[in-house]
Amino acid sequence: MSAPHSGGFNTTELIEHSMGDPNREPQVSDEEILSVFARSGDRNLLVTDVADELPIHHTVLNDRLDDLYERGLLTSEERSRGTVWTLASEVEDDLLISESEVETDVEAQATAATGSETTPRQEENPTESLQAPAEEPRGPEITDEPTIEEIETFDPPGSSTDRERNREALRAAYLYLQKRSSAKRDDFETDVFPEYPATYEDPDDWWQEVISPGLEAVSDVETQDDEWRFVGDRPEQ
Repeated sequence: MSAPHSGGFNTTELIEHSMGDPNREPQVSDEEILSVFARSGDRNLLVTDVADELPIHHTVLNDRLDDLYERGLLTSEERSRGTVWTLASEVEDDLLISESEVETDVEAQATAATGSETTPRQEENPTESLQAPAEEPRGPEITDEPTIEEIETFDPPGSSTDRERNREALRAAYLYLQKRSSAKRDDFETDVFPEYPATYEDPDDWWQEVISPGLEAVSDVETQDDEWRFVGDRPEQ
């Protein structure tokens, strides 16, 4: 990461910057990302905590958080559970955006995207129109990340941000195996890699550098002849 910008926070400039950059996701502004921190009772958030509140994929959100850090709007710290992001102190006092203003902004984007008028239901919950299509992914959805010491301490390749993304892919592979009881390498590459590629484009590199060594480090996972088995206690449903 480059040194963060030390200048003051300006809401108007931030909005213009977000709307003027064609590479940014049009449905999620910088203000909305920062507002998640302002509204949260715990200001120290993982990327997955922020992604749970917004219609944006966590892999894209990582780059957005890096950008906000470089502009001095967020701070970050490496902890045992991964990279923790915090709203910069000089930003918090300036970020006094009411819920009605945020809803109006999101509602206007939804109307522009669909070309139709907002229904009463959308007015009550304007983020519904921004939800992704209801398509069942083949890989596991991480809702409650398992607190597995071997995964949290596993040190995959890459920068601090890349390592957290790679650990997230390992957690997804672990949950997938836990649910199925057993799986082969092809199963992981077919069902988990498309949803959790982390920093890799090639599933072979993804498997060799992150998933295989990471699973080998977990005590309740065993492997023999390309078959991986979960041998630990299953969580209560």
